[in-house]
Amino acid sequence: MNPRRNFRITLLIGLLSAILEVSPAIGQTEGLVTPLSPSEQRPPEPPVGPDASPVGGAQSFLDRAIIQLESCDSISAKTRQSAELFGKRLVGSGTYLEQRSAQQLMFRLELRLQSGGREATFLQSCDGRSLWIYEDFGGRETLAQVDIVRIARALEERGEMPQAGKIGQWPGLGGLPKTLRSLHLAFDFTAAEETRLEDRLPVIRLQGEWKQKRLMRFFPDKADEMNAGRPVDLGRLPPYLPHYVVLYLEQKGLFPRRIEYWRRPPVGPRQEEPPENQLMVAMDLFDVQINVPISPARFRFDPGKLEPSNQTERYLEDLGLKKRGEAGQGRAGGKDEG
Repeated sequence: MNPRRNFRITLLIGLLSAILEVSPAIGQTEGLVTPLSPSEQRPPEPPVGPDASPVGGAQSFLDRAIIQLESCDSISAKTRQSAELFGKRLVGSGTYLEQRSAQQLMFRLELRLQSGGREATFLQSCDGRSLWIYEDFGGRETLAQVDIVRIARALEERGEMPQAGKIGQWPGLGGLPKTLRSLHLAFDFTAAEETRLEDRLPVIRLQGEWKQKRLMRFFPDKADEMNAGRPVDLGRLPPYLPHYVVLYLEQKGLFPRRIEYWRRPPVGPRQEEPPENQLMVAMDLFDVQINVPISPARFRFDPGKLEPSNQTERYLEDLGLKKRGEAGQGRAGGKDEG
């Protein structure tokens, strides 16, 4: 296979997995999925109630949706995904499970994807003690493990551990609520409207644009211009990053049913009409069940003969709990291969 074509397909699958936070090691999306600061770890405001209408601001709907998710004892849903990049299209489906208690958070996201006749599987499973990230791309398998207990201990020692069961507020450890928190951190949601999905479900459509402080990470040379209120050319963003996001929340309950990542193509000098915006990535959640108990066995992962790489040190570094290159103190499973 052409190396360039193979790279583009790999990047496409990597983009989808990173946006959905399946993998902690996709460097191309740096700046989109990043650790939360202590102030950003706290819920934005108390919930107002399960029912909603687009009165009170788009951002408040996202705030309340996060709190509603984090108050659920369990969530199970089926998923559909699609992505398009570099002229390649990827489609897939899977399942999402989450169960939380005062002591721990368990979740499992499994995706089976296809692109150009090639298949890939992504699995992220957390049993409250270990996070496992498994990938199988064209028969090439990789497995990573993160020691959740060690990370929780390091957070607690630094005084940043919130109430029990809230480990999900840190990157890659929180499943669906963490995905919404990443959106809350990176985008300002200023537009809200009532609409319906294809299955006629009443939803609230929220549209979010990049926060200025996030754009400054991509365009440090334009910081003064942005501080002066001048817009930046989003066409300079790497092609794997969106220009804006769209989130669809159920009108009753505010459960996220669809997430879309979009780009605005450039307008040519002779074009009278702007070209249509391009949908990069979309994820749907359906057949949703809330607060139906899930067997703990569904969150367990058996690595079999596949040797995992220990990514605990990387997570500690990403969380600012350990300096990069600093020797580790304790290793998950007694072995560090990262």
